Amino acid sequence: MRKCLLPRTLTRAGAVGASTALAFGVAVLGGPVPATAVAAEQSRPPAKVNHQGMPGDGIDQMVRRADVKSKYGYEELKRDVPGIQYISETGWDYDPQNKRGSARIIDPQFETDREGMWRFAARCGKESRCSFVGKLEQEKPVVAQSIPLTNGTQSPVTRSYTINTSEDRSRSETTGWTAGGSVNIGIMPKEGGANGSVTGNFSYSKQTTDTTSFGKSTSESAMYLVQPGNKGWIDVRANADRYIGWLVMNYPNSNNSYMIFPIKLDIKRAGAMAPVEWHAKEVRADPADVRNAQRSGGVARSTTRS
Repeated sequence: MRKCLLPRTLTRAGAVGASTALAFGVAVLGGPVPATAVAAEQSRPPAKVNHQGMPGDGIDQMVRRADVKSKYGYEELKRDVPGIQYISETGWDYDPQNKRGSARIIDPQFETDREGMWRFAARCGKESRCSFVGKLEQEKPVVAQSIPLTNGTQSPVTRSYTINTSEDRSRSETTGWTAGGSVNIGIMPKEGGANGSVTGNFSYSKQTTDTTSFGKSTSESAMYLVQPGNKGWIDVRANADRYIGWLVMNYPNSNNSYMIFPIKLDIKRAGAMAPVEWHAKEVRADPADVRNAQRSGGVARSTTRS
């Protein structure tokens, strides 16, 4: 997919492959995105991050240890956190000479007291020092999708939507991070009413070096054109990037030991002014979906997304 961010108007892009066309837009409130914000959005996120402090929000607490390990292994973790010398998945292993640098890797899948485990992690910044080390897993993940529609007519059809967002909470956290929040998303088809509406949400963290904020609420019109025999839908993507890695807690007064949690984390794009952007997609429909649309009067919900 081409990476692109445009102001409020819908722009058609050239065909991608043999049958896919894209359109792009941004949910904004009160005017187009400033040029400086557009430039910031188009820059690629860092492939790797290492931030101090407990992230404010957007943490997936149920990531399996094995999933992170396969992408960000223990040897790499030891290079990025020089104080770690020994890593154990079952208990504590110490250097027999000075008993320093031991790290225990937690796996939420096998913890019987997950709430207690995360209460423990919440001590970051109080009696322990914390950092998040992670690798980029996905740029701007899809956080909501409209219901795909198949065009069974002989002419192109257009579908229009209103995309609304609202941020319902935010809070400040420890050094290295600032306000994180939860963004709610609603996709309302203008032709179909509430019957075809779709909702979604995502949570995010934000670095203290990012001085911009999402608006508390946004509203944007979106549309796409579907050619005969094709199906189309709207992808709504977060203006954040998903990282997978480790939350590292260090206890300087306890033999320099560490407790490490596998997490995924969505980090707001630096400079982003709008919480989401939308992408209108169109692909060739399955013949069964085309026949169903023809029986239903020309346009109908598709049974598959791709």
